[in-house]
Amino acid sequence: ESRPQSILCRKLFSTMKSSVSMGLCYYGIVVLLVLQISATLAFIQHHGLPSTLVGPRSILNMVPRFDPQQQKWIPSSEEESSTAGYPPIRSLLRHGPKAFFVRVTQPDMYDQAVLKFMASDRVERWEAQGNMDRFNENAQDWIFERMEAKRKGYTLDYVTLNPKQVILSSIWAGIVFWFANDLVQRYVL
Repeated sequence: ESRPQSILCRKLFSTMKSSVSMGLCYYGIVVLLVLQISATLAFIQHHGLPSTLVGPRSILNMVPRFDPQQQKWIPSSEEESSTAGYPPIRSLLRHGPKAFFVRVTQPDMYDQAVLKFMASDRVERWEAQGNMDRFNENAQDWIFERMEAKRKGYTLDYVTLNPKQVILSSIWAGIVFWFANDLVQRYVL
């Protein structure tokens, strides 16, 4: 009974001696571990970009349009809707917590920015999302990178997920969480 989980659960629920509270604590720890592992392993095997992104840009026949009455960008097809893009966890894996929290806490603003970027640059949704995630992570670097890419004549890839970077980031996050847990156990509980 000297496992770290049981010590943590006992400290958290020292006032509550019921088996229900201990069970909830164990359940919470298991859920957190599963979330961390799934976030780490979910996108390690990269199968390339969607087939719509592989061909020339002329495949994008329709672009989102701006509705002046609603003052909103409207997708013109299902491929441009928010369900066609990648999920928020990919924003977290590609561009970090800042881009993820902007996307989760302000979904309408994020979607409008993606649609506007799609219309102005005539790109697919995944590419627009990658650019908006990078912008939300660090706007000044994004602007600089775009200017350099235009000046030097190359294209930026904010869509491809690097499996090596995911593994390294997950290891780093595990170390940070381990130290944070250790500090909480020593000085707070």
